[in-house]
Amino acid sequence: MKFVCDRKILLDAINTVSKAVSSKATVSALEGILLYSYMSDESSGLRLTGYDLEIGIETTIEADVSELGAVVVNSRQLGDIVRKGADSNIYFSCDDKMLITIKCGTSTHEILGISSEDFPQLPEFSEDKRIEADQQLLKKMIKQTLYAVSQNMQRPILTGAKFILNDGKLVVVSSDAYRLAVAKTEEEKLKSFGDIDFVVPGKTLNELLKIFDDMEKTIKIGISQKHIMFVIDNVMVVSRLLAGEFLNYENSIPQDCIIKAKVNVRQFIDSIERVSLLINEKMSSHIKLNIDDESIELTCTTAIGRANDEVLISSEGGKMEIGFSHRYLLDALHACETDEVIFQLKSPLSPAIIMPEEGDAFIHLVVPVRMREK
Repeated sequence: MKFVCDRKILLDAINTVSKAVSSKATVSALEGILLYSYMSDESSGLRLTGYDLEIGIETTIEADVSELGAVVVNSRQLGDIVRKGADSNIYFSCDDKMLITIKCGTSTHEILGISSEDFPQLPEFSEDKRIEADQQLLKKMIKQTLYAVSQNMQRPILTGAKFILNDGKLVVVSSDAYRLAVAKTEEEKLKSFGDIDFVVPGKTLNELLKIFDDMEKTIKIGISQKHIMFVIDNVMVVSRLLAGEFLNYENSIPQDCIIKAKVNVRQFIDSIERVSLLINEKMSSHIKLNIDDESIELTCTTAIGRANDEVLISSEGGKMEIGFSHRYLLDALHACETDEVIFQLKSPLSPAIIMPEEGDAFIHLVVPVRMREK
């Protein structure tokens, strides 16, 4: 196996696929990147793959290939060597005994590789089970819901977000039992092979956000019984799907809310951040909201002091006093991509609802904390 390629392009590819490389594995190949060189009449190149059996990332780059082959290289070693290279080109070769030689500028490194036969195969997908989605739409919906994905492995199904596809419309739902986030398309936005639902791990969605850019692109999504595949330009992300019964999000949304307050998102965030300055790891507390027709008064009291602030609103339904985790409120508000939202309350013990002024493109629920009686 022999090839020459641009050092920076190779480093970018290594950084991309290394996100799917296991840091500690019983199988050494899982700590490495599979390099596979190819040639055709039109071009030659290099395919790089990282796969920890839960998530796999594969990308291709241009390379001048003079000898075909495949080898697995330790991800950390390969990344360090290419990163510290002093020239614009990398000269890579591997012999039959898996001895790898990497030359860059005046430096030469010789390391042992691992047979490509020890590297696990990525799942295969049927061509007829594909979805096409707009990158910016998918990026927006993931950002609106990812914050509420659970980190608690006691309920593994909640460590992912549920995707529900029906008649070309998409709904994404996540919840950690204290918060619920829902993002919806208001019209048919996806080209699909039929109605389907599946749960994608939060780790996979987080890596997708790192790969997404700000361009208008079409993403191809492949579905199998246990896995999902996302193809964006020359990058493919493969992930296992989570199995289990997800919560019925529609039953979790309170009905017949009493208070409906229109509030400026930026002003609400700033006010919460100001009163929560007294909260830290040693001084945990909640913030109290006193809501009337024209304002929300925010109060935070800890062992080191007390803070008050106020944000003006336009509200109907009367007054209410309710407490929240400041972090949970901030996460929900940061996920709202609108200037103003409707903040809805049913009772001091029912979840707050945060929605846009019109429609239900997103819904955020935050469970309140039980405040001590005076």
